[in-house]
Amino acid sequence: MMATRSFDVVVIGAGPAGEIAAGRLTMAGREVAIVERELGGERRVRVGDEVLEAREAVIVAIGTTAAMPPIAGLADSQPWTNREVTTASEIPEHLVVLGGGVVGVEMAQAWRSLSSRVTVIEASDRLLAREEPFAGEEVAASLIERGALEIDADQAFPTVGLEPGRSIEVDDTLRVVGLGWLYAVGDVNGRALLTHMGKYQARVAADRILGDSEARIRVDGPLSPRVFFTDPQVAATGHTLASALAAGICARAVDLATSATAGASFVGRDAAGTTRFVVDTEREVLVGVTFVGPEVADFLHAATIARPT
Repeated sequence: MMATRSFDVVVIGAGPAGEIAAGRLTMAGREVAIVERELGGERRVRVGDEVLEAREAVIVAIGTTAAMPPIAGLADSQPWTNREVTTASEIPEHLVVLGGGVVGVEMAQAWRSLSSRVTVIEASDRLLAREEPFAGEEVAASLIERGALEIDADQAFPTVGLEPGRSIEVDDTLRVVGLGWLYAVGDVNGRALLTHMGKYQARVAADRILGDSEARIRVDGPLSPRVFFTDPQVAATGHTLASALAAGICARAVDLATSATAGASFVGRDAAGTTRFVVDTEREVLVGVTFVGPEVADFLHAATIARPT
């Protein structure tokens, strides 16, 4: 017979989002278990010979997996995914990166700095295809300058990246639709595959469990604040010009050198990089900002506050 232990909340997944949720609930006085297991029934999680029962809620924060393109023989070759590429203990002589999205360009640049020969293969016509065109162009130029080779695959290879798979549908309180006791935060719900957004969602879910009826997601999806830790860095919030126009916004772009912004005084005059402000000319409000340049992650907070949600 299995032993049973009860907790106020059981968190499944001890990554960044799970840790934030567990910590916030514990600090509020809740009894919390955080485990790497699967659901075993309503409010129940099986851990070895024990069953953990949640009196209030279960939070799922198990993350996601890498998308594997349908290339014959690729899976059999045991390619690195985002997990292996960030935990490897040996430097490969040559690293081929399939996909020029966020993880692809960050890891390409990181491994090139560790002396690997790096080739980036991207299916679209530029790196960081969801961002402003100049962002991908400036990151690509930096990669090439460092000796990494970028190849336009002309649709020969699908872009590799992170995908939610069968994501868990949640409402704006992070509660799983139809299950009042179950929450899902982070990549597993597919709403915004960004570590800091997972942490934000974890805080919202924890506050909701603690009785805050106003706690809900207010910033979400592809317009979320985002930083790409390349050199130069890319930081963006809200719309690109293309996405604003596609959304029916009467938008125009204001472009300037990043070194011309006030924040660039911390980096120095004539620092490389471009900044774009996307303005809704009808409402006269800012709907998006993209920065490219040294340490531009520091600029993002002010830009996010300036953009109405």
